[in-house]
Amino acid sequence: MNMKEAANWIRLVDVQKVFMAHFDGTLNMHNKLYYDIAEFIPTTFDAGSSFTHTKVEEDNMMDQDTVVYSRYIKPAHL
Repeated sequence: MNMKEAANWIRLVDVQKVFMAHFDGTLNMHNKLYYDIAEFIPTTFDAGSSFTHTKVEEDNMMDQDTVVYSRYIKPAHL
């Protein structure tokens, strides 16, 4: 993409579906994932819950479905 607006446009899920439909299933698109480490997360945080991810996105004014997954670096009991 030669412009930021074009890159943002191609990231839209509906646009990706239409774009990929023109390649008869031979194309696969993946948005780049960024890893982040958060300190002092309570063990009550449910890392596998989509509800929890939605809450984190809302509380931090992030776009919907920004948090793809979460996990603890080490087991929660430690």
